[in-house]
Amino acid sequence: MKVRTLINLFSVVSDILEVYKDNTVDEMLKDIRTKVTGQPVASKKLKQKKYFDLEETLEYLKTSNRDDIVTYLNEYEKKQIESICTATNLVFAQRDNKTSLIDMLANHYNMVSLNNKMSERYSNRYTTEDAAQSSDISK
Repeated sequence: MKVRTLINLFSVVSDILEVYKDNTVDEMLKDIRTKVTGQPVASKKLKQKKYFDLEETLEYLKTSNRDDIVTYLNEYEKKQIESICTATNLVFAQRDNKTSLIDMLANHYNMVSLNNKMSERYSNRYTTEDAAQSSDISK
């Protein structure tokens, strides 16, 4: 076999390896074998892990409503949700399941949002009343 032939073979193999770059070698070989032998391909899809940035997630939670928080957090794994609870200083038990942790976080941020809205409404009401009273006094 000539070196040029070997170079051509390696370029073809390189293209095949590029297709399977996120899989293990065993998964790649099983997939190639099923395609070559004509067996039906297994329908198991690999679950892609969602990118996790704690600071970005905390900022999103502060500005979102309860339903958005629940759907957003369902995409994460339990360990990631536990790290969010720890960063938020929420007390939880290791036996708590993912759903209860998500509900705990959603309720926490919903209450924080509600308290902020109530305090803004309270401060806006009294600042407008104070301004009205001071304008009445100056007349």
